[in-house]
Amino acid sequence: MWAPLQPGSSPVDWCEENYTVTLAVAEFVNTISNIVFLIFPPLLVPLFKNYSEKVNRYINVFWLLFIVVGLSSAYFHATLSLIGQLLDELSILWMFCIGYCLFFPRKYFPKFVQNNRKRFTKFCLVLTAIGSVLSFIHPAVNAFALMIFGVPTMGFLYYQIHRIKHNVRVYRLGILIFIAAYTLGVLYDFLIVEDYRPDKRAVLLYWPRNNFDWGIPYVVVKDY
Repeated sequence: MWAPLQPGSSPVDWCEENYTVTLAVAEFVNTISNIVFLIFPPLLVPLFKNYSEKVNRYINVFWLLFIVVGLSSAYFHATLSLIGQLLDELSILWMFCIGYCLFFPRKYFPKFVQNNRKRFTKFCLVLTAIGSVLSFIHPAVNAFALMIFGVPTMGFLYYQIHRIKHNVRVYRLGILIFIAAYTLGVLYDFLIVEDYRPDKRAVLLYWPRNNFDWGIPYVVVKDY
């Protein structure tokens, strides 16, 4: 079997103990939890029908990527293979890319795209394609690529949340998303350790109790 396809070939291993439920699935809970990504898109497409017809029909591509992320993540957590890791990370990277293409405020466009969303979209697609190719050469590139998209997202989200304080329902939703963005930042922290300190290993913990997965996640670095 090609080495990157072999189970356990990924250097990334999450906090869940492996093969505790079945010998066929490495991280059972993490694998099964991805069913959420498969259930929601079929519901979101009709809910956003009005939006897709009147604003941007490509919103459905975003929902489709939810399914791709779910399948990729499930495959990775089931096998802990290097290919699974790359598919998981690349699907998230492309979801970020499409999100930027669809939702990035026009007033923040770089000058060279001349306030043209089509040009900005092409720029994002090319940048993401380059990152995708490089990630197969050096998988750690994924962590940097995700950070390039993810860090500005948190900044813009923070600004936009404060801009719509008058709309309580939208403001509350923004707070929930901001919390989700923090967990994404923790994910970046975990993944980048391998690149900076290959002699160390990242461990995901939760505060105040490590055996309680609804606590605040954080990363510590330990020796092998």
